[in-house]
Amino acid sequence: MGDRKWSDINLHPHSTPGRWITTLDLSNVGSGTSYLGADSVTVARSCAVLLDLAPCITHLRLPSHGVKLTDLRLAPCIRKLRAIEGIHLATREDEEEAIKLLRSAKNLELVGLVWVGSVPTEMDMEMEFGDEFEAPPTRQIILPRLHTLTLVAGRPGPLLAALTRAELPTLSRLVTSPYESSLSAFDDDPERGGPRALQVAHGEAIKSLTYVSTPDWPRRDLLPPADTLAIHPNLLHLHLGLPHALLNEHPELGTALGSRSHTLAVLTLPRWPKVVAGADTSPGPVPTQFPPSANGPPPPGNNAFLTTLCAANPSIKVVAVDGFTWVAPALGRWAAESGDSGMMRQWSIWLQKHGIELRDQEGNVAPIIERGRGSFSSGFTGFGVGMTPRRSVDGGRRSFDSGWPR
Repeated sequence: MGDRKWSDINLHPHSTPGRWITTLDLSNVGSGTSYLGADSVTVARSCAVLLDLAPCITHLRLPSHGVKLTDLRLAPCIRKLRAIEGIHLATREDEEEAIKLLRSAKNLELVGLVWVGSVPTEMDMEMEFGDEFEAPPTRQIILPRLHTLTLVAGRPGPLLAALTRAELPTLSRLVTSPYESSLSAFDDDPERGGPRALQVAHGEAIKSLTYVSTPDWPRRDLLPPADTLAIHPNLLHLHLGLPHALLNEHPELGTALGSRSHTLAVLTLPRWPKVVAGADTSPGPVPTQFPPSANGPPPPGNNAFLTTLCAANPSIKVVAVDGFTWVAPALGRWAAESGDSGMMRQWSIWLQKHGIELRDQEGNVAPIIERGRGSFSSGFTGFGVGMTPRRSVDGGRRSFDSGWPR
């Protein structure tokens, strides 16, 4: 009896493979929209079984449909869960279940919420809330370890109201979507809940802020609020994960972000196109006029937002380009100074005159191009023969002097 009591199957109620799973990604599970996709009932049952078999999950990504938050709240891994992404909310009942889930998972460090369904209008908000709205008495959410919060297409409701009043002492990074300006009256009310009310409540603690587009259809691209820096006085990094065309059509946002007295130091922008109407698509190196001047015109490339931002003399020291990587110097000068890489090198030189450093998505500055010296004799000996490479001292720019063949 004693050996049977202390056997491995009695000590560990879960199987050995299930105890080894710490990260579970279900974001690619089909929702029945295609012919071969699983229906929502099958997805819900499968997720419930998987959660019961894996008690040591610390990072969980949920599918877009078919997950019951009640099953997740009662799962064995709820107390060990540190990161949960992809909580899709369609109704007010889903928000209530999400509130109960956040109260149960005390060790969460990362939370990702996505609102789906029709976008409410100002008339809908007035009919739903009314003038005599009273928030229901609920127990406060306390997440002492939460440092990253993602709110995609957030809407006024009980969940955002609970997060606005929540105790989040370590929150430092916020990922959210721009909200409709016509609903700002409701978003400012912390009792009704809204994206702006949450930013105002936790704005002083945010160090990194990211704006992303909403997945609504038809697509609606909204601009971040002009008082973003005022709401987040201690912001260090701002990521505008919005379409480049939206930023280029509203360069006045660059003026609003160009505060000299703010702490903002790093700005991440989307990659902007090089080829515009009437532009030269030659594969050769981009012609450059040196030395560039800070007061002169910007380099070629359609980016009125960045030009307006530099004109405001901001406190920003680094501009990172999302979706762009420098061409390796090993591929040669022509590859490094052609196309998008050549255009970005010109922007890098122009931004340096404004005290701003341009980096790619990996955080690297423009690499230095190795160049050499040599001359052709009367007989052909091959290009580059006899050249001794030396490091460029002009930031990777090529200067044609007497040592180069013409």
